[in-house]
Amino acid sequence: MRELSLKIVLAVSAAVVLGCTDDGSVEYATDNPGGYLHQMSTDPADIFRNKVNLEADLEARGVEHPVGSANWRDYWKKLIAYWTQEGSVGTNKQVTTYIVQQRRARGLSPL
Repeated sequence: MRELSLKIVLAVSAAVVLGCTDDGSVEYATDNPGGYLHQMSTDPADIFRNKVNLEADLEARGVEHPVGSANWRDYWKKLIAYWTQEGSVGTNKQVTTYIVQQRRARGLSPL
């Protein structure tokens, strides 16, 4: 009986450990009625694109600029400087071009 319990505990432990391995991405369900699954990425380019899209949507909806910035134009300048300082996403021109395209797509004024 003792050996059977030990085997069961070992099998369950092995299943738990193997179930914890993944590729580093996370899927989660949000509180939306459609039950869509969203995937989060750790890729800097994906994070940059998601950030720009979110902030451009907020600006287009008329939400006030983020705290620490005098206005939206100031915020975008800071964002461009941040994402080009390490060159992890692209050059200054590439980052600026993407932001300008996303803002234009939402009908926002040029920077």
